[in-house]
Amino acid sequence: MTMQEGSDTEPGQSTRNIWWVNQGGTYRTGREGGFLWSPLVDPRGATLSHWTRMADVREGDIIVHYSSGSVRALGLATGSVYAAPQPVNFAEDRPAAWNERGQRLDVSYHELTRAIPLDKVSGKLQALAISDGPLNRVDGVKQGYLWRFSAAGLRVLREASDEPWPEWAESALDTLAQRITSDQPGNIESDAQQHRAPRSWIFQAVPERFDLAGALAALTELTWRTKQHRREIRAGDTVYLWEAGPSAGIVAIATVLTDPAERADAPDEVRFNRGYAEVGAVEWGVRLRIIRVLPERIPRSTLREHPILKDLPILLNAQGTNFAMNEAQAEVLRALIAPTDPPRILKIAPGERAELWAVCQAEGRIRIGWEEIGDIRKYHSQDDFITAFRIHYPTSAVSTAYALWGLLDL
Repeated sequence: MTMQEGSDTEPGQSTRNIWWVNQGGTYRTGREGGFLWSPLVDPRGATLSHWTRMADVREGDIIVHYSSGSVRALGLATGSVYAAPQPVNFAEDRPAAWNERGQRLDVSYHELTRAIPLDKVSGKLQALAISDGPLNRVDGVKQGYLWRFSAAGLRVLREASDEPWPEWAESALDTLAQRITSDQPGNIESDAQQHRAPRSWIFQAVPERFDLAGALAALTELTWRTKQHRREIRAGDTVYLWEAGPSAGIVAIATVLTDPAERADAPDEVRFNRGYAEVGAVEWGVRLRIIRVLPERIPRSTLREHPILKDLPILLNAQGTNFAMNEAQAEVLRALIAPTDPPRILKIAPGERAELWAVCQAEGRIRIGWEEIGDIRKYHSQDDFITAFRIHYPTSAVSTAYALWGLLDL
């Protein structure tokens, strides 16, 4: 779902996703104003995935603009989505069913001198069968606003265009020599993405479906569904657990232990499932380790009043399970809920009589010994680590293993 980090990414942007927007009559106004805009709900009050997808677009993403039978422009997202009323002069172009409360994404448009007719490329694009993409195999373009697209699809458009493209689009295409998985949006995942800096997320629990409070009181690790962003969430990321409802807010902090994979709930988690998911059902998810349960939740109202946090995607549209946040939001949130407990002090002597102290200083890390078990972070759970410790060091006290595992809480 992601493209390789490189010269085609904006500062702070480690991945570049590709999207397709069906603008119809709104193309002219959007191009002139430099934006995409959609309502949050339909006239019945229901949310639609081709609108909520706007919250997944990040700064630096590429957008293919389709209108009136042709691809007419390429766009570069210059920020993240934010709540905004219907733009001035937009009403005359938009569908009549759209209401005035909505969301806006600022975009830098590059209009093609010669638009690319859909019938020139539809066969090749349909053959890609892009997941959640804009085309189907029978009727062509799907009804809806924003769809996922792929780098392979962008390559098809490039081959059909005989004019220069903007540097950021050409640079993105240069990364296609890496790994192409054409049924995924963005479809490049490189070593740079695998080893990118940790990101922060908000994962939401709905009380009617899952007893989050009970689980936090009884468990130190949880399985959590990744219904969104599963190709971006990685082990080592930070997660803020959000409980929905009238007093919605952040209740705990966790770290992601595993990359997303198909998995079922652990046996000790089943009792907290309030009938929403079938017992034993296998779905995409990650394992979380609970770092801290907050003594008092950070309420939704507090976040809405903050000049930076008020644009958190979960506050703009709470439909979903996994919500991204940008680095500025993550930094503010970390400061807002920084622990007030006194710092913990541990004594570690690396090597015999601390003989490796100078080496540790030079490396910028501490060595704890027990080489046979390797990096503690590679173990998915405390049980896995304890088992490995007992195998490699059968004569050592198991209390040592628990102490070592506790280093992850530093």
